[in-house]
Amino acid sequence: MRRHFVSYCLFFLLVFLSFCRPGSADENFSSLFGQSDFYQAEDREYLERRVGEIIKEVEQENLPSDPLILKLKEGIRKEVLPYNLVKTLENKKEAMLQAKKVMEKANLEADNHQKLLLDLALSLEMSIPPEIIEEALQETIGNNGEKAKAVADSLVALLELGITPDQASGIIQKTVSQNPKVENIENLTRLVEQARREGIDPTRTAAVIEESLSKYGRNFNLVEMEVNRFIADAKSKPAIQSGQGAVTTTTGVSSPSTPVHEGGGPLESTPSSPGAPPTQEGATPLD
Repeated sequence: MRRHFVSYCLFFLLVFLSFCRPGSADENFSSLFGQSDFYQAEDREYLERRVGEIIKEVEQENLPSDPLILKLKEGIRKEVLPYNLVKTLENKKEAMLQAKKVMEKANLEADNHQKLLLDLALSLEMSIPPEIIEEALQETIGNNGEKAKAVADSLVALLELGITPDQASGIIQKTVSQNPKVENIENLTRLVEQARREGIDPTRTAAVIEESLSKYGRNFNLVEMEVNRFIADAKSKPAIQSGQGAVTTTTGVSSPSTPVHEGGGPLESTPSSPGAPPTQEGATPLD
């Protein structure tokens, strides 16, 4: 009798929890379009259908939909054309799916490393080739989530500082293959930030780091000494002081020159002709 009572209690508890469970993003995002008068009825219909499909695909892969909702809110706030907004969400979705595959190849579960997943997705959105990330994760990291996170964080940070994708992936690869300690990987960003504060072009600093890694191999202390010497020498030379190659990085989504915008590629707002129907995939962006 007691066993039956416990079973009934568990059953009713599960029923209660199922009713209390918050709605999915798929159920809630459509209300966001009502917050803007920019989108016509046909635009909203198109966006609700396509955004719903994108979010459903992400959730079916057990990936978080919050980054998509944040990007959607950003696009609505900036009054981005429907086609452009959907294209941006598609790109973010594809980057997340690709990041999941990269993590699986490195024996890292996306469910247990969501921050890493989003960092890798952001790196992919910023034009880091997936094979570069795969090689960096697999070569010396294996299933070490801490080092994998350091690699992803450093890639994103270097790109934000103005380093080109080729340079960023090159120095990350050399570091993880020769000096795979977490602190060494993280120090790459610190060195570039230090130079940038002195008004030195980040791409020049990256070139010095890459050259030093080739020269000194596994001795990262010598790499740091070489870069610090470069910074000290450059400070006294006006040719590479502030205004001569320094890159200004601002967090946010308003400036088209900003390397990173709220989780990925920039969203550009463009006025839409009143009543213009939404453009379908593969067509020209709405005017």
